Amino acid sequence: MSVAFGLDDLDWAAAAVALRGGGWWLARAVIPHSALAELADAAPSDWRRLPEEEAGVRQAGWSVHADVSEAAPVVQALASSIRARLDGAASAESELPTFNHAQWGRGQAGEGFITPHRDPPGAAGVIAIVTLHGTTTFRAWDEDTAAEHEWQTETGDLVILRGHGWPTSNSRCPRHQVEPIVDGTRAILTLRHNRLGFGGNYFT
Repeated sequence: MSVAFGLDDLDWAAAAVALRGGGWWLARAVIPHSALAELADAAPSDWRRLPEEEAGVRQAGWSVHADVSEAAPVVQALASSIRARLDGAASAESELPTFNHAQWGRGQAGEGFITPHRDPPGAAGVIAIVTLHGTTTFRAWDEDTAAEHEWQTETGDLVILRGHGWPTSNSRCPRHQVEPIVDGTRAILTLRHNRLGFGGNYFT
């Protein structure tokens, strides 16, 4: 299966530097609408409401999950494309772990938010977030300077956050948050590596 994700012209060396430093990187409107539609259609049908609070973090919206190895080919292709390009550009102590957890999220006005947090220790490697449609405010804090960065997410944006243990053994996920949707709806696809495998407890 050949899918054009718009990743070839991105500066992956700069992405690797940003992830090693502040811990986050943003590529604007890089995923084309045709691929976004396929990624959205690949979501399983068993949507469930997110718990209102989890490990002290508040959130609202709906989610559904899949093991990347069993997900639609378009999801597998995106996961392998991001990993191959970033791993090839990074100077890391170890190989970037493969994505094994795909999570789709959606929400309407007043939902789609998550309060400031770091992804838990079980989220290794990097976390890749694609905005399938919609907009809201995303905020991240640099790990190296504590500087706060804020932007409006847009359809087709790709955000990559450093997870835990990559590119160095003591790396950790930067603090980040998403504000509630103001108008309309928003949907995202998040790719992670779960140290314990798909369905494992991220907090252990």
